Amino acid sequence: MTQWPPGPDTGTDGGRRYAFALPARAESVAYARGRTRARLARWNLDAGTRETAALVISELATNAVVHAGGETILCELADHGLRLYVAVHDHGVGPNSPRANPLPGEADSGRGLLVVQCLSDAWGVHDTEPGPGRVVWAELPYGAGLLPG
Repeated sequence: MTQWPPGPDTGTDGGRRYAFALPARAESVAYARGRTRARLARWNLDAGTRETAALVISELATNAVVHAGGETILCELADHGLRLYVAVHDHGVGPNSPRANPLPGEADSGRGLLVVQCLSDAWGVHDTEPGPGRVVWAELPYGAGLLPG
């Protein structure tokens, strides 16, 4: 499994990295989607990849805002060759890591990490060091057009 962060910031793969902090509030999720789309357009990634990444960052940010606590979240994008890495750093602590659990069909929420799992080649969670918090990340192939753009 891939570990976040993915490799060096520079090198022969043309690695690019972009991060931005947001208040841990529900209205920040739409802002995270918009910033993700804008940055990936600036990097000239295809529309399908931009939309897939926007959906993934939306799910990760929503999870952080709803479950992790803390005042801010940090969203990060990294482009390394044929892979795009999307991550959200939060202040989550405790014994329960985020997991993709199927829910009954009538549940109103709780499917975000299942969506991330379905759209990504890999995803995972690890604690941040030093201090409290965790990173939930996903690895997406670009150019695959996972969603229509």
